[in-house]
Amino acid sequence: MKLSKDKVNYLIFEGGGGKGVTYIGALEALEELDILRYTENKIGEKVVTHLAPDCLKGVAGTSVGSLFALLVSLGYNSKEIRELLKSNLTDEFLDTIEFGFIQSIYSQLSEKSFVKDPQLELSTNFVENKWTSFLQKQEKSFKDLFSYPLKMIKQANYYILSMFIKFLLYYESRKIKNEKSYNEPESTFIPTLRDFVQSKTLKNAIDKILDKPADALNSLKYEFGFFLGNGAREVIDRLIEKKTGIRNCTFNQFYNFLGIDLVITSFDLQAKQVEYLRKGSKWGNICVADAVRMSISIPLVFKPVVINMKDKFILPITNDVSYAHYFIDGGAANNFPLHVFDNGEDKLNPNVLGFTLTYKRQYNPFIEEITFFEYLEDVFLSVLKQTTYLQFKNKEEKEQVIELNPEYVKVLDFSFDEIPEDIIQNAKKKTLEYFK
Repeated sequence: MKLSKDKVNYLIFEGGGGKGVTYIGALEALEELDILRYTENKIGEKVVTHLAPDCLKGVAGTSVGSLFALLVSLGYNSKEIRELLKSNLTDEFLDTIEFGFIQSIYSQLSEKSFVKDPQLELSTNFVENKWTSFLQKQEKSFKDLFSYPLKMIKQANYYILSMFIKFLLYYESRKIKNEKSYNEPESTFIPTLRDFVQSKTLKNAIDKILDKPADALNSLKYEFGFFLGNGAREVIDRLIEKKTGIRNCTFNQFYNFLGIDLVITSFDLQAKQVEYLRKGSKWGNICVADAVRMSISIPLVFKPVVINMKDKFILPITNDVSYAHYFIDGGAANNFPLHVFDNGEDKLNPNVLGFTLTYKRQYNPFIEEITFFEYLEDVFLSVLKQTTYLQFKNKEEKEQVIELNPEYVKVLDFSFDEIPEDIIQNAKKKTLEYFK
């Protein structure tokens, strides 16, 4: 059964990467309907907005949905979120290629939430350790001696290849500028390059990968992702601190300060299960910023967050990796945590309103050209969508969900020069129509 606006106590946001910008339209509608209401409070010397005390009881989300769940529960209004997404988040989220470092969680014993990768310190697979390993060997061979310069030559080849790809990207971007100037399409040397050049996020990502090709490939091969992602964690923590005054705020602190049950999902690769990070659970004392970083860990793009989990203790990774657990994007198993507020009952909480994103691009390469990266995006989103469908126990539950269409926005669009107003207005209209 559809909800009336006075029955909405909980919000759920599906994951979907950059497509989540669509949620701004839904938030504008919820504000217009007075479902989202705000009060002003003083944090230090600044006056900030928070949700009104009788507004919401809980918010949950996965991946980009976890970011929107966080922002909504903190009291960021739709206008503030617009400005945030127009800022250059790409450079901060896709922060750095740092081989030999992995993302963990904040601890009072360590100021940083990332650490040196303990598994790589003694490895002889890398140039830095080849010569040391050779000198320490009691029995030396010509094969061992020549492995060091051969490894250096191999890394040099990476840099030569990266320079060539950079040239192709520059060449392609110049052609696109000429097309816009003279309104005449030109032939493309490699069609896939257009995906990189035309997407601000993809181009920035590729530039950083090509600047450090050896580190990038080693990071992907041995640490399972290109980008460290600590920049994203720090941005998220600053957003929390602005509204709470608490640096490295935990779930328990978050609930005590705001009175809202925030639930973030992530997937534990070792245990092969979804974790719902929230107050009062075993996750109550970890930082909310770490949880959101875990939930947005898009496989291969970001390195997973690595945590030591032993006897119900959750600690940063150390040299003892026996109890290491790798956490990735919650969308791997539950992209839409619809039932986290069910209170143990075998039916959907009647006060929950969910928002999902449609992925309905027409896929017919014989009629319209589909690029390689559009194909990969379709495959990725199809997997995510299946985890969403599995959350519905019956058809009636779908009546508590509003489906929004992000249309042409890409999964990896992390920031926008211009917010896609047509998509946002359609989402706003769809949300308003639901309550008529």
